[in-house]
Amino acid sequence: MEDFQFYTPVKVYFGQDSHEKLAAICKNKKVMLVYGQKAIKENGVYEEITRILNENDISYTDFGGNKLPLYKKILEAVEICKKEKINCIIGIGGCTCMDMAKIISFVCMNEDHEDYIFAKKDPVGKKHLETILIPTYASGGSEIDAVSEVDDLEKHRHGSLYGIYADYAILNPEFTYSVSKKLTVNGALVSFIQMAISYIKNENPVGKVIGRALMKMLLQDIDNIANRLTNYELRAEFMWLSSMSTVGFLSAGMGGSYAWSIYSFETIAEALYGIDYRTSMVIFFPAWLKVAVKKFPEEIKAFVVEIFDIDGRFLPEKAVEKACKKWYKLLDEAQLPTSYDQIGKRPEEKDLKFEIKRYLEKPFTEEEVYEMMKLSFKGN
Repeated sequence: MEDFQFYTPVKVYFGQDSHEKLAAICKNKKVMLVYGQKAIKENGVYEEITRILNENDISYTDFGGNKLPLYKKILEAVEICKKEKINCIIGIGGCTCMDMAKIISFVCMNEDHEDYIFAKKDPVGKKHLETILIPTYASGGSEIDAVSEVDDLEKHRHGSLYGIYADYAILNPEFTYSVSKKLTVNGALVSFIQMAISYIKNENPVGKVIGRALMKMLLQDIDNIANRLTNYELRAEFMWLSSMSTVGFLSAGMGGSYAWSIYSFETIAEALYGIDYRTSMVIFFPAWLKVAVKKFPEEIKAFVVEIFDIDGRFLPEKAVEKACKKWYKLLDEAQLPTSYDQIGKRPEEKDLKFEIKRYLEKPFTEEEVYEMMKLSFKGN
């Protein structure tokens, strides 16, 4: 186990009435609501949140219509914040909106923000506006973690902000009731992959034991959650489990790992197809396993044997093949795409190779990532 620091300053309010805390948290604040498209207005979440703000005379400005975490949109929001003298950002929705809220709050307070977002300078200790995150789609864990992603389409660059947490996370399982079976399973599998990334090659036995328990719990309960969408206990279980997927204690002390490359490589499809992180990730994961097992046979085999209950007598590549069949079955049952070919037309070779070079990460070669992408085009 390597040396590490662990720090999680987010105050979490969890429960059916947790959103009522907004009255006290936002008192005397000027708020910006960062959210996606029409879902939160159709499912009643927007109405509930604005009811509390209105009843307590809390001024707020909407910043909706966000589908992807775009840098251009973040700069637009920052200009509004400065003009309206906003001092509190509330991100409502999935990871896109929550990531955007964290980055908006940071950019508002830091003129040199590009050094941190695009040049990987450490932002720990830098100021940001008060930030509150309210997930309505349990999946990526952005509400509690210190990671935010952003895409600058104009300059063809991807940025990340590592080290900036929200101040509060409000987790009301009832806010996820309207998420469909298809999207619920998609979110669950993303949470699984994020825990898997912290599990593979993890030399911290504590993190491995916890991660194994959480992943197996998720796989065992995924059918229950998907088929009982308004069951409070199941939704609560999944909401908290997904929040744990990136909070940091699973990866504490694990050091560098080739598994982190999944995050970079799945972004290739995001860039080529204009799809979201969740869709790209669940298609790409089995292809990554099939290539990674050739390079790290014993470690990848151990993962699929321990988590997917594959017979340990199989050779590594066969064990991975068996695990991938289980994975594709989960996707099929939820009517989720199993290949990028189901998303759209295959990209031109020159475009594919350009994106591979752009997101390439050691220890994998361009040829190996190319193979991953080719497998992802075909799926199962």
